[in-house]
Amino acid sequence: MPCGATEWRMGGRDMTDFYWIGGTGPWDNASTANWSLSSGGAAGAGPPTVADNAIFDSNSGAGTVSVAATGTALAVTINLSTLTVQLAGNVTFAGLVTLTAGTLDINGFALTAFNFASSNSNVRVLAFGVGHMDLTGNSVNLWDTATVTNLSVTGTPVVNCTYAGSTPTRVIITGSLSEANSISFNVTAGTDDVQLSNRYKNIDFTGFAGNLNLSARSVYGNLTLSAGMTLTAGTAVTTLAATSGTQVITSNGNTMDFPITFNGSGGSARLADTLTLGATRAFTFAAGPILLDLNAQTLSAGSFVSGNSTTRTIAGGSGSTIVVTGSGATAFSAAAAANLTFTGTVAISMTSASAKTFAGNTGVSWPTLNQGGAGALTITGANTFADITNSVNGSTVTLPASTITTVGALSLHGAAGSLTTLQSSSAGTPATLSKATGGILVTYLSIKDIAATGGASWRAPLNIGNVNVSGNTGWNFATPLGGAGRATGMGLGITI
Repeated sequence: MPCGATEWRMGGRDMTDFYWIGGTGPWDNASTANWSLSSGGAAGAGPPTVADNAIFDSNSGAGTVSVAATGTALAVTINLSTLTVQLAGNVTFAGLVTLTAGTLDINGFALTAFNFASSNSNVRVLAFGVGHMDLTGNSVNLWDTATVTNLSVTGTPVVNCTYAGSTPTRVIITGSLSEANSISFNVTAGTDDVQLSNRYKNIDFTGFAGNLNLSARSVYGNLTLSAGMTLTAGTAVTTLAATSGTQVITSNGNTMDFPITFNGSGGSARLADTLTLGATRAFTFAAGPILLDLNAQTLSAGSFVSGNSTTRTIAGGSGSTIVVTGSGATAFSAAAAANLTFTGTVAISMTSASAKTFAGNTGVSWPTLNQGGAGALTITGANTFADITNSVNGSTVTLPASTITTVGALSLHGAAGSLTTLQSSSAGTPATLSKATGGILVTYLSIKDIAATGGASWRAPLNIGNVNVSGNTGWNFATPLGGAGRATGMGLGITI
């Protein structure tokens, strides 16, 4: 064997390193003009077979290598900034493709390999055009661009992860790719574990029946889960980060038991179906201007956070619900919120069986707020609500003392033997309810320290279950017009 050549055994065959020389040339299954058995050595070797390594290094020259569909190798290493390796057809390599320097131009075709790596700070270009990579590997760093300094990704980059077995774990590390350089990954099969770390365009798990491991990640495009997969729980945050366009989130019945932050600036996110987070996980609606399109779906999270002043909108479509399942002082946290707008039909339902707080403020016109759990609901801030309702009898709603809460309706009710309590946060110091016009009629409420004002009529007749505890002003506790029978027949929690 010539000096400088490397060979070893693979499956009973000698494995050889073949070095490209001479710059521009064709790589197919016949030409030997550009192959040597040593770096910068004599031509006439090769071409490499599926059991050999193809190496492009500092002695390979400048120009373009055109890889025909018949070009083969086990593994490919590209490490020369003056060289472009360009596909001229669909090409399959059995091993690792490494881009250390230079350009790998997929040129609209399909490049199949076991795995891919390009983690360094050299100038390098990965050009997809409208082509894609198909990575067949398992139990490996399937994609590794942990260091993305001077890496440019062009075209419409798509990587299909096609392994269909159960051997864990496939790790996909993209590093800090920018939104412009981000890559879409399709995990099309397998029952193994997959770990996605860092930043991605679209992520699609259609066909995957394994487990998505937990890690911090940012998604600039769509996130699609499959009905047959599972997801590891934990505190690492998944960030929806698009600065333009619409991200579509498809859960397919999965619970995402980790925090999600919507933190784009100019983009929007739309729910394709119910989005459910774990009972201790926060959905954070952060930067703007952005649109969260609930699309007539339900968003359920342990807590909901939106405490900033950037312009942002929550669109409910024909009817959406934000369900807050958690408890405590930060269950719904928007005390510093401003420039937050609701469109369409939205309801916010606080469902915990333990005490929970809705922390709002005067800068937002809130939609309907529902006391949906047995745990006491405390409202803080000077808020305006379309309605305050309850779906659990015998619960408590506490309004902030010395503060005006403005409502379009008040649909609170209880039942005989299970009164719902409406009270001020400070005994003896009234909380004010204000409605400008029309009237309110409530049933089976225990009312304490609530001042009813604003021009509307406020009726809480004692003969339909209401209790005037103390400290109330502005309420009419007398029998409503038409007598007790008519009032009861009008239903519970009526606005008139």
